[in-house]
Amino acid sequence: MTEMVIIPGEHKCGRIMDMRILPDEGTSSKPFWIIYGICKKCDMVIVSNIFMDKEPIRDVDYIIDYTKKSEK
Repeated sequence: MTEMVIIPGEHKCGRIMDMRILPDEGTSSKPFWIIYGICKKCDMVIVSNIFMDKEPIRDVDYIIDYTKKSEK
């Protein structure tokens, strides 16, 4: 492991979000993938991070911390 990225898993309203990873579907000239959360209580999608790589980076752990709240 070379790096660890901690992603907030709780929305500011206090509800735990469903976290998902979405790869680029070929709609952009630069490949990317997104980590996002869905707060069903607030009916919102919160983008945690956007990576401008073709696929997730090797040797990097992405940990969802359900005690850490998203700010926006």
